[in-house]
Amino acid sequence: MSIGNGDASRIYKTIDGGKTWQLQFTNKDENAFFDAIACWDRENCLAMSDPVEGTFQILRSVRLLTRQLKGVAWEPIPNISIPAAIEGEAAFAASGTCLIANGKNNVFLVSGGADARVFRSTDRGVSWSATDTPMPKGSPGSGIFSIAMFDSKNGVIVGGDYQKPDAADDNLAFTSDGGKTWTLGKGLSGYRSAVAYIDRTTLIAVGTNGTDISRDGGRTWQKAGNENLNAVAAQGRDAVWAVGPNGTVVRLRK
Repeated sequence: MSIGNGDASRIYKTIDGGKTWQLQFTNKDENAFFDAIACWDRENCLAMSDPVEGTFQILRSVRLLTRQLKGVAWEPIPNISIPAAIEGEAAFAASGTCLIANGKNNVFLVSGGADARVFRSTDRGVSWSATDTPMPKGSPGSGIFSIAMFDSKNGVIVGGDYQKPDAADDNLAFTSDGGKTWTLGKGLSGYRSAVAYIDRTTLIAVGTNGTDISRDGGRTWQKAGNENLNAVAAQGRDAVWAVGPNGTVVRLRK
């Protein structure tokens, strides 16, 4: 997915490892700005935009099986099912993980700006609820920037204020009840824009002033690098990759 105002927000799909791409969706709403996309499998995905007229905009992929129409289309989820955003509440696109799919049916969306909440659905986005968190809020650069769930119950959120990269207070929180409640943690070295589980006890978080790693489930953290990074993803210990400005791509050494 490409992001931006109006038709700069687009969704493409490849089925040959990136050799060719098919355009599936072009945003027509000048007030929408899409931030992230998340998929349960190759056919079932959601994409989200910052609020338009007071509500986060959620799209879902729809398989077209008629003789005349084949492929995948994208349709909006009715706004009535999504809790209203407060004025100035939005999402941060930098990490690509302000929206994540989890398990078979769960989906989580995190916000920042005027509020810092976790929106969650257990039925693939049909219905939603929202939970307050103790993360920073109230300024345009503050809030939750990324969420990761190890399983349906245990997860982590990171953030802070990207305008204060070295501020290390209240930028980390955990849940053990599927996102219903969140408890602050400690140990990150500053604002963090993305977080990922490497395994059950190993987590990695990246931001503009570097990287932190925890090997005990998030209780303690160690600084692992000073690179300016925006996003991180892990597929086990042998495949942990992160990206940053100006084409930066790095891989974590064991």
